[in-house]
Amino acid sequence: MNKGIKKMTAFGLSSLLAASISLPSSSIASEYNSSQTVSAAAQEIHKQLSEKKDKLPISENTFIIKYNKALTSGEHKAAGGTLIRQNAKLQYAEIKVSNKKNLGKVMKAYQKLGKVETVRPSFLGEFTSLIDPKASEQYQLDLLNIAQAHKLAGKNKVTVAVIDTGVDTNHPDLKNVLLPGYNAANPANQPIADAHGTHVTGIIAAEKGNGIGGHGIASNVNILPIDVGDGTGDVVSEFSVAEGILYAVDNGAKVINMSLRWPYHTPVIEEAVKIAIEKGVVVVAAAGNDFSDHANFPASFEGVISVGAVNSKSELAYFSSYGPSVDLVAPGEEVYSTVYDYEKKSSFVKFSGTSMASPVVAG
Repeated sequence: MNKGIKKMTAFGLSSLLAASISLPSSSIASEYNSSQTVSAAAQEIHKQLSEKKDKLPISENTFIIKYNKALTSGEHKAAGGTLIRQNAKLQYAEIKVSNKKNLGKVMKAYQKLGKVETVRPSFLGEFTSLIDPKASEQYQLDLLNIAQAHKLAGKNKVTVAVIDTGVDTNHPDLKNVLLPGYNAANPANQPIADAHGTHVTGIIAAEKGNGIGGHGIASNVNILPIDVGDGTGDVVSEFSVAEGILYAVDNGAKVINMSLRWPYHTPVIEEAVKIAIEKGVVVVAAAGNDFSDHANFPASFEGVISVGAVNSKSELAYFSSYGPSVDLVAPGEEVYSTVYDYEKKSSFVKFSGTSMASPVVAG
């Protein structure tokens, strides 16, 4: 699978910090040609991307280390950091500083420790949806001839992990297909219901034939909902996603969907993805909403199915990423599915984004 990108090699802390500050804005927002004829919605999306292009998604008070031997509490204290969590299988740890002004100083202190192989900022990803609630038909079902596909589905249920924000467990179109959820961002808490994760889940597996709403792409699945957002908004920790991937593998998932993206290479997620693929798990991820050929992650990692978006006319969606890092496209513009509304609770809506195209392929 040609992802059109070379593997990042480890390098010094000063170079890493410099690179994280000087990345071109095109790595986050797409370049837009004003001579193109696009809809008002497309122009609004471009405006949103342009407004956030200078806001690099890097945590201000946490960073990630790769170690060859676990550090003691005394070593963490001496270096000036607090261990948030670590994963022995990946040998990565997430470190927090009490004062964000000391982030660089503490990172340098960790770099000097013999047990530490790499020290790098903690990049924050984002969920790749664009909201456009309108009509209620599910054109993806006709476009992909899903009715015929269901006739070919096997009798054995397949477990699909949705690594996303939390899912509405009370939704009448989803409650019968959900396995117990897991909060990878905060394991002490239960998953927190959210619109994005609920919409993605419904695209895959909303119940068919119950007289409620529409139905999903897959007719015989169990959904393993893994909350990596913990109700914190539109950003997500790469460490949470890596832990979510490992949890999915350890709990029988055969397919993983990740409707989220980073504009940067994320080694901790890459190593977790490798473990999943080595275990025979199919990993699917959203290509991104950059309207450019910029490669996003985890979609661009080797072995991951990277999904762009098309509309009901099978045309490339106005927001979709494209180019050599994208493996295929699927319906992702104005896709009708389940949603969790904080006022109305369980409901239905149309969203747009490669976030919506990725679960079509996972389904």
